[in-house]
Amino acid sequence: MSNLISNSPRHPGIESGAMSSRTCITGWFGTMVLSIAFWGAVAELSAQANLLKNPGFEETSGGETPTGWAITSDSLEKPALSENSAHAGRRCLAIPAHSSIEQHVDHVKSGRYLARCWIKSEAEQRVTMILSDPARPWAAYNCAETLVPKGEWTPVEVFCTLDKEGGLTLTVGGFSQEFHAYHGPESEMRSPILVDDCELLRYEPKTTGALTIWDSKSGSDGTLNLPVEGQPMGGDNVASEFAQTPVFQARHLWGTLRKSDGALVIYADNGASLKQRGVIAPSPAVTASRCTLVREADRTGLRVGSSKGDVSYTAWISRLGIITIEHGSITQFDVRDIRMNYGLLPSFVGADICYAPAKMRGVSRTTLPSTQWFVGLMEGQDSMLVAVWDSPNQVVSLGMSGEGEKRIINSLSIDATKGGLSISYVEHPGIWHREPLKEDYLGDYTAIGWSRPFPARWMGHFFVTPGGKPSFHSPNNNYSFPVACAKTRMWGVWFEDWNHYPFYFDG
Repeated sequence: MSNLISNSPRHPGIESGAMSSRTCITGWFGTMVLSIAFWGAVAELSAQANLLKNPGFEETSGGETPTGWAITSDSLEKPALSENSAHAGRRCLAIPAHSSIEQHVDHVKSGRYLARCWIKSEAEQRVTMILSDPARPWAAYNCAETLVPKGEWTPVEVFCTLDKEGGLTLTVGGFSQEFHAYHGPESEMRSPILVDDCELLRYEPKTTGALTIWDSKSGSDGTLNLPVEGQPMGGDNVASEFAQTPVFQARHLWGTLRKSDGALVIYADNGASLKQRGVIAPSPAVTASRCTLVREADRTGLRVGSSKGDVSYTAWISRLGIITIEHGSITQFDVRDIRMNYGLLPSFVGADICYAPAKMRGVSRTTLPSTQWFVGLMEGQDSMLVAVWDSPNQVVSLGMSGEGEKRIINSLSIDATKGGLSISYVEHPGIWHREPLKEDYLGDYTAIGWSRPFPARWMGHFFVTPGGKPSFHSPNNNYSFPVACAKTRMWGVWFEDWNHYPFYFDG
């Protein structure tokens, strides 16, 4: 079996960040691939104010529960305020075994949220934290079980992303047997804990990004050298034609126009140097191309056309590094020289479709279902291409090349007669990971040699083989699961029973 773990964003321009954990895997063998999550991540982000009321339990209203907090309905005993051994201030909250507290925030914006509490336990055990929108738990929910030591204040965190405005409820403590039966976590909080200094933080980018465009003396062949030699375009330069070669920087992405065919050559800044990530080539080619800087409302772009004026397209460039293309008279765009090890169609009919070139021998081109977005995992495991297109009627295909295990996806072709497209790249070291699973992983949780580089909803894709001829009892299939934040169980499709969830983050 093979497993691929990755994090795939909902749209181009997803943030990335830094946080470590380990993944535990059990029950299967083959290969595992990890790739960056679907629901957002925390990187280069800054936290806003704490959204919780009475986060340190210092305020009292004379009742049995601290101001702002509520006891969950399935708690066996009531929590109580304590003035012994607080993490900070005078008070903390003592939560008995099999009991929990919660606080609901009525209205929050869409975005990335991190909840954190300091926990001190009477015994080494796992403590559960849940962060969710109770009105939409299927779309905004995360359950984390963290092992805390005995007698030490330990920070416990849970991460969740909202794709639209809503409410958020933070729940901390131990849960009922009914909860464990439904949600799958095996651990119960059998000993009391102290809780203090809780936080619920919304993270936003530290910078909103910037767009700079130059009229450069070099780069007409698609080669980009820094520093840029040329005149910055801006101010009153509206609908002005470039005298030489356009070069742009949009946050982490750089690009230049190749005049021989009107293609955009895209580079990414990894902090040390520029690395070419792909070429967006129009078909038919825009030969002897001319380029004009255009602005429309809050958009800035490059209008690329032939010297005869018979073919053209417009590439709108956002400050966040997203390139949106209006096709004009172009019938197709080919994203070439992309060198991807895997291609993903996220959340298609409840699971990913994973294109693995090494397993598609004899296939030079394959057409994608009309999912309208695609994620490609680039060579080097430090970059992801993300592409979306306007219409399900646009024909999209992948081109492949190479032999054996060195086969790659080298092109993404998108029909432009029925709509436009948007393309970006997500850059971060270790943004996806692949490794073979060993036979001794069967029957026990085993740590693999990878730590997630930032909190997000990470996905794992398994390539399962029986080692012989496939059958119902020995399946040969590819499928994806989100990596859990708690050791859980799931209903087994093949064995019709509760089985250990194959992999999770421990901590």
